[in-house]
Amino acid sequence: MRKYVDVLRGWQDDVEREDMRKHFQPGVDKIIVANGRDIGRLSVAQGSDCVHLRHMEIDPEYQRRGIGTAVIQDILRAARKASLPTTLTVLDINPAKRLYKRLGFEVVEILDCGEKGMKCVMRAAV
Repeated sequence: MRKYVDVLRGWQDDVEREDMRKHFQPGVDKIIVANGRDIGRLSVAQGSDCVHLRHMEIDPEYQRRGIGTAVIQDILRAARKASLPTTLTVLDINPAKRLYKRLGFEVVEILDCGEKGMKCVMRAAV
C-alpha cells in the first residue's frame, strides 16, 4: 500500500507502523502464506447482515499470480453459503478495484475522505 499512501499523504515509517499496530486484530487478521513465505495480510469481519473484507494486502512480488483472486473467491463462497452479501472499501486509485469488479463487486458509494483520498464502497450480492 506504500505507493498509494505516498501519493495521498506521504509515507512515514513510524506513523504507518503505529497504524498497523493499532488496527491489527489478532484472531481476526490473518497472514497470507504462499510456498511457506508470509506474503500478505487479510482481515475479514462477519456481521449479521454482511461479510466485510476489511483489508487485503499482498506483497507486490506475489501479485498478479491469482492469489488475491483465490482468497476473495473463498470469501465470496463462504458469504454466499451464509446468504450474506460481501462488502469492502477500496481507494479509488487502487488498481485492485478492477479485480473486485471482475469478481462481481459493484460500487455502491463514493466517499471523500479528505487527505486519505476518494474511497469506493463496493458490494457483491449473495
